[in-house]
Amino acid sequence: MAHYFKVKRINAIPQKPHAAGPDFLKAGEAIEVKGTNSSFDGAIQQFLEYLFTGKYKGLSVAFPHDFLDTRKLIGFRVFCDAASYVIGRMARVSIYLLTEDENSYYVRNFFGCKEIVDEVFMFLDIQFSFYAREMDRARFSENTKELLKRFDKTILWALDNMIRRRAHLRLPKIHFKDRV
Repeated sequence: MAHYFKVKRINAIPQKPHAAGPDFLKAGEAIEVKGTNSSFDGAIQQFLEYLFTGKYKGLSVAFPHDFLDTRKLIGFRVFCDAASYVIGRMARVSIYLLTEDENSYYVRNFFGCKEIVDEVFMFLDIQFSFYAREMDRARFSENTKELLKRFDKTILWALDNMIRRRAHLRLPKIHFKDRV
């Protein structure tokens, strides 16, 4: 994320590693970065502390797309909605979602969880309408059943595609070769 902030000229100041508090500060706003295997419940607890203590002006979070399965995506949406009602309608949680392929990292910024959920459903709607147009009824039915059987993977696939297709930044991995 530090590279993203640098390229985008966002003045996000890294905080001490492993210290209590957010990973970055930007004009009084907490920016917290989570990994794929981070505890979702622990992350929500941390986000609540950042938002409701009054210590920070706002909250942004960053995590890889595979941090969110269906339950977490809906849970995060509920958290963001609750935050806007408690803090005020103008409050929002900005989200940076990341994905990667063999050559690049991709970062996309969303201005709230509602935007992510709405776009996931729009993406799936387009996919289903494609299936309906291009396949006979039996094949459409089988593909739909398969997508629903593995719905968490379908959601991750949709998120991955959304980020890559409309990434705010693509970072070639070659830039990070010496850092690993």
